Amino acid sequence: MTIDKVIKLSEELVKNNKVPVFFIEKKYQELKNKIIYRASYRGTKEMDILMSNFVNSIINDLNLEQLNELNQFVN
Repeated sequence: MTIDKVIKLSEELVKNNKVPVFFIEKKYQELKNKIIYRASYRGTKEMDILMSNFVNSIINDLNLEQLNELNQFVN
């Protein structure tokens, strides 16, 4: 599939009030990256190590609702 076809398909989906899957995946990945970053910079080195190890061990198993809760926790 060429990039032109992807763009055309995306435009049609948006026009029909549907969100393309790759936009959802991108936002999902951006949220995961934000959580990982925030967990790694808590203020003290000890907390950085504990939180980043914990987050990295569970983040790939969480659904979107759980990711949002974890995001609130680390912020």
